[in-house]
Amino acid sequence: MLDCTDEQNLIALWATLPSRTKLPFEWEEYATQHLRDLIVVDSKRRFARKSLRSIAVLSLDNVSHAVYLKDLSRLGVGFFAPLNVLPLKQIGLWLPGRDCLRLRVARCRRLGEKYYECGATFNAPDAHGAPVGDGRSRALR
Repeated sequence: MLDCTDEQNLIALWATLPSRTKLPFEWEEYATQHLRDLIVVDSKRRFARKSLRSIAVLSLDNVSHAVYLKDLSRLGVGFFAPLNVLPLKQIGLWLPGRDCLRLRVARCRRLGEKYYECGATFNAPDAHGAPVGDGRSRALR
């Protein structure tokens, strides 16, 4: 079982994963893009997105993939993945310094080779009010 709160374990695992997102630019450029994104104050969205440039580990069907986080809102997470993830698919996402999140994919579109922009929402209650999942897990499976 992985200790999902240990950031050093995340970094070590992320570096060894063969399935990884290929950004069309250098990591340094990507990591500093959030400074430009933070300037946008006038958001017409119901829940504004906060830029969050970092690495993460995606767990999909018991396989881990190295991904890049894009943004975060009260409803979900945006990230770049190396493969197409179908909408409504349940995934695990391990963020630095956080527990593993259980999410449901809302959208995913191809931008390039091994470069898909995805959005996922935190698990919400079903029609009867029972939680589908608490959105958190201590281990990626």
